[in-house]
Amino acid sequence: MGSLGLRPIDTMTKIGQKNSTVVVIEQEQEQEPASPATRLFHTKTLNCHIIAILGCTTKINRDVIKKGLESTLINHPRFSSVPVVDEKKGVRKWMKTTINVEEHIVCPNLDPDMDSPDEFLENYTSNLTTIPLDLTKPLWEDTETPMKGGAGVEHSPKRLVHVTISLDDMKIVKNALSMTINDVVMGMAQAGFSRYLNRRYGKKNGKGSSKTNNLPKNIRLRGSIVFNIRPSTGIKALAEMMEKKSKAKWGNKIGYVLTRIPISLPDNPLDYIRQAKTIIDRKKLSLESRFSFSTAKLTQDIFGSKVAAKVTRRVLSSTTVLISNVVGPQEEITFFGHKLAYVAPTTFGLPYAVTIHFQSYCNKMTISMSVDPEVIPDPYQLLDDLQDSLQMFKEVVTKQDTIGV
Repeated sequence: MGSLGLRPIDTMTKIGQKNSTVVVIEQEQEQEPASPATRLFHTKTLNCHIIAILGCTTKINRDVIKKGLESTLINHPRFSSVPVVDEKKGVRKWMKTTINVEEHIVCPNLDPDMDSPDEFLENYTSNLTTIPLDLTKPLWEDTETPMKGGAGVEHSPKRLVHVTISLDDMKIVKNALSMTINDVVMGMAQAGFSRYLNRRYGKKNGKGSSKTNNLPKNIRLRGSIVFNIRPSTGIKALAEMMEKKSKAKWGNKIGYVLTRIPISLPDNPLDYIRQAKTIIDRKKLSLESRFSFSTAKLTQDIFGSKVAAKVTRRVLSSTTVLISNVVGPQEEITFFGHKLAYVAPTTFGLPYAVTIHFQSYCNKMTISMSVDPEVIPDPYQLLDDLQDSLQMFKEVVTKQDTIGV
C-alpha cells in the first residue's frame, strides 16, 4: 500500500516580487490565535490526532465529494488555515492559506471483490497511526493490568476497530432503570472491562474458564472520561457558526475527569450500572471537567503549551483507559449526497493502550476503539465483552418486567 502518511499542505504562494509585501500583510491580518486545545494537541508531548471513519450506504462519488468540500469546508476557518508559530512571541496561530482540495482526496485502487473489506479498512486506517512521532518517552507509573500500556505507548502504532450495536437495546435498559444512556454506557464499560480482564488473568494463571473469578484481589483501574464543556452543544450549521456574534464559537472546549472503574464480577449484573451511575453523578457535581479545562488553559497562558502538555500528559498517564460518549444526529444524514451508515470517531497519540468512543447515530451506537496490539492483541474480544454486557443487562431487565407482569 505504500506510505499512508498525511499529506502536507502547500502554503507557498506563487507571487511576483512587486506584490509580495501586500500578500504578507493580508496573511498577517487573517491570523487568529489558536485555541487552548489546539495548542496542546500540537505539542510534541501530546501530539494528539483525531480520526473519523464515515461509512456510506452507497459507492462514494469522488467528484461529488470534491465539489461538496470546495463549496463548504473550504469556507471553514479551521479547514482553510494552517497552524503557525510567531517565533518572536512564541504564540501559535491559525493563518489563512490556499487549499488544493485535490491533494486531500486519496482514492486507493481497491479490488471490489476482496475477501475481507472490513479487515482491509481496519489495516488502512490503522496505518494512519504509524506517522513518525517524537520518541521522547517519559517514565510511566500507576497499577499494572493487562490493559495498561507501558512507557511510550502513545508512540506505538494503533489498531482501529469498531462495532455497531442497537441504541434501542440501550434505551430498553435505561428506561427500565430510570437512568440515562450515559449511565448504561459506563455500566457497559465497567462490565466489559471486568469480563475481559477476568479472561486475561485466567489465561495468564492457567485457570479454568471465564466464568471462574480469576481477578486478583484489590485490583484497581482508573479511567479518564472526556466531556464537552462548550456552552453551545450539538451540530451547528456552518453559516450559523460563521455569523458575527454567533454563540456557536470556534475551537474545542474539552474537559476530563479521572475516575475509578471498579473491576468485579457481581451476582447482579445491574450492579455495574448502578455503581457507575453513583460514581459519574458525583463527578458531575464536582465540576472536575471544567476545572481540568481551566487549569490547562491557565497553565498554558502562564507557562506555555509545552509545559501545559507535559502536565496534562502526566495526569492522563496515571489512568489506564480513555472513554468518551458523544450524542450524534437522531436522523439519517448525508455526506455530500452519500447517506451515512455509521460514524466511528477515534483518536491516537495519547498515553493509552486503549481508548474507547461511543457514538450514537439514529437508532445505532457505534463503539470504536484505538488499541495498542502489543497490549490488546484481541481487540474484537474486548468489543464482544462490551456487546455481551449490554445483552446481559437487557436480559435481566426484560426478565424482571416479565416477572412483574
